[in-house]
Amino acid sequence: MITPFFELKQEPDFLSLSIRVPYSRAGDFDISVDGHDFHFYGKPYFLRLNLPGPVVQDGRERAAYDTDSGTLHLKLPKATPGEHFKGLDMLTALLAPRGTRHIPSLPEEIGGDIEEGAESEDEFDWQWKQELYNEHEKDELCLPGCGYGFGNLRSGVFTRLQDELSEVADVKDPDRTFVLERRHARLQAEDAKFDSDHYLADLFECSSFPDLMLYEPWWKLSRKSQLLGLEEDEKLIPFGEEEKEAMLKLPRRKPCLLGQARQEALLGMVDILLAYAYDARTTEGEPTVESPWTIRKLSGTLCWFETFHSLHEVLVCFVRRVVCYPLFRRFDLALQAVADAADILKLGRRASLKALLAVHRLFRQNDPAYILNDLYLTEYCVWIQHLSSKRLKSFGEAVSSEQLCKEELGFDLELLEAAGLATLHEQEQGLSNEAARLQTSQSGTPPSDSDESDSDESTSSDECSDSESSSDGNSDPELTTKVSSNNDCDDVTAVLTQLQLDRPGASCAASDEATARKPLIEELD
Repeated sequence: MITPFFELKQEPDFLSLSIRVPYSRAGDFDISVDGHDFHFYGKPYFLRLNLPGPVVQDGRERAAYDTDSGTLHLKLPKATPGEHFKGLDMLTALLAPRGTRHIPSLPEEIGGDIEEGAESEDEFDWQWKQELYNEHEKDELCLPGCGYGFGNLRSGVFTRLQDELSEVADVKDPDRTFVLERRHARLQAEDAKFDSDHYLADLFECSSFPDLMLYEPWWKLSRKSQLLGLEEDEKLIPFGEEEKEAMLKLPRRKPCLLGQARQEALLGMVDILLAYAYDARTTEGEPTVESPWTIRKLSGTLCWFETFHSLHEVLVCFVRRVVCYPLFRRFDLALQAVADAADILKLGRRASLKALLAVHRLFRQNDPAYILNDLYLTEYCVWIQHLSSKRLKSFGEAVSSEQLCKEELGFDLELLEAAGLATLHEQEQGLSNEAARLQTSQSGTPPSDSDESDSDESTSSDECSDSESSSDGNSDPELTTKVSSNNDCDDVTAVLTQLQLDRPGASCAASDEATARKPLIEELD
């Protein structure tokens, strides 16, 4: 637990208490007042005060939370109006538990009635020692160039929040990890996480995939109306009452970013919109308890505090994470999410703000994702209101024009898919032969002479074809080897083992199926 910085002031009838608790969720604050004892808890902060005079809860108490500074302001009625409390600036004395302002005696063992290893609940002291939070301690523990958050303007947040960090992001010790080190660690984690079996299962066996691709989220309908010119932007994207209330609670300031920082912030926003678009499509517009995890896991900005320098870097990072982490891991589904994010941007400022408010709401209701609101989402929701829709629409066009291919991801997806197709072909051929054998055995009719003759002719024809292929000077005898002859290839792993291919270096341009599979046939035994 962290002991927050606090300050006490008084009026004739009230005691005013200000507690600085940034990166905490106001809805979870627990406050208790009992005479001289005051307790506050709001993860990860705990404050216990031994007040110099008694206060009461009689309905006149007031509480307000300032989101800009992360400060909780309390106004507590004095039990005796007009009483003057002394020593309100003696912070260390206020933190000391009542009755412990003396040097404790050395522990000693008395009696032997209590069994070894047992503890008496009556003697257990729950009032552990508190150490006042040092506002400047973070500056001593942070390295320059290790910023994060909106515009990379935050640092020192996780110097004392390591437990919360492990639940929010994958990056380790961001206050002492440079941007390039974070990217290197992210790529290594994605390489280790990629599961070829999961990817192929989603590629060939995902029955719900067609429904996900046909689903039309709210921005699709608005985009159609926009293209037809039926309504103005204000009517295309209306805000609900909850969204209006959320905007009223946002800080009243205008973030100022210039030059490269402005460009990096735009790229980070696109990264978050990509993750939101994927979750909205895969949940068909009905967020689940897993939605906060999905969004922050798919966003390199939120999960690794990444800083991007080009739009292509953003898209490659997002698609890599799509084929590594969520429930549905398909390349074409990732491309659809990219198209969705482009549509949101093309709808202008209102649509982008609506999407960011949706993410902000999901994080606000999730522990500990609410910390990411303070680091990123709150500032983005304020900043985007000052951007022009024209700029965002042009950014959406740029997203649409970007081209991605599977080889850029670094997972050999084309080779993996070809091996998967070969395995499926073998399995289907084996099932077909087994069905024919069972049908023949059930009918009890042996193959006719004409069938045998046709079979002989087919065999002879195949042998002639093989002979011609072998005699051709421009052909390699290994090209005649067929995939179906490998009876030991029962799964994708076995096929890949027999292929023993190095990572392909071909270009990203699409080619016809025969050309794409030619290298496989050449290498099969």
